[in-house]
Amino acid sequence: MGCVRLAIVLLVLALPSSNASALLINTTYQTFGLSWSYFEGEYDLTGTGTMTVVGIDDNSLTLQFSLTNQTDEVDARLTAFGFGINPDVTGVQFFGNPSDGMVGASLDKIPSLKTIEVCAFGGQNCAGGANGGILGDDKNDTFSLKLTGDFTKGATIDPFGFKYQTDDGSYEFSCSTTSQYCGGGISSIPEPGSLALVGVALAALSLAKRRKLRLARTGSGHRWITQLTPPRWRGLSSRWS
Repeated sequence: MGCVRLAIVLLVLALPSSNASALLINTTYQTFGLSWSYFEGEYDLTGTGTMTVVGIDDNSLTLQFSLTNQTDEVDARLTAFGFGINPDVTGVQFFGNPSDGMVGASLDKIPSLKTIEVCAFGGQNCAGGANGGILGDDKNDTFSLKLTGDFTKGATIDPFGFKYQTDDGSYEFSCSTTSQYCGGGISSIPEPGSLALVGVALAALSLAKRRKLRLARTGSGHRWITQLTPPRWRGLSSRWS
């Protein structure tokens, strides 16, 4: 809504990651880590997750997602999650436990995110409605999407999109793997030898988060955001409500 948003570089975590490009899906059991963080008003809309390729052939692609809503406020619900994909998808099937958060999927965009083509939702559709979604305070949902299309040459995925519903309204933002566009990002899952680096990075990020929240609450119309995503820091999309 006209507010200036800036990115602060605090820490880069040296984990295995591909160059900045759309995620290439071409074999079973590829796993990618997801992280996102969007600061607005009193809300720090954050989360983590994984995307695993559980099946791929010439005509179908099955992806399993495990998403955790780490927002402190339990009422800040992740009501929609989606992504862009190439080649075009002709159909999608949802598999999951509706009581955990997400209840269905469609070939649709999150309203303000035109590059999102496949969307899982916890309400009536990708635009929201009802009171579903993944609650905050570290609630988790695991679900799978079976996509149909021509996957003879694999597929690329970019960007990822998120819609949160809070007591103050809704927020929509997306994370791109190819540009400075999001408070968060996408990376390969680290090897076991890198887990010590993860612990150091998470501790530093926790300290940085508290500092930024103090800045946001005492500043004059600015919102601050950090991001921890190899191989480089990413920026922030515009706010939609």
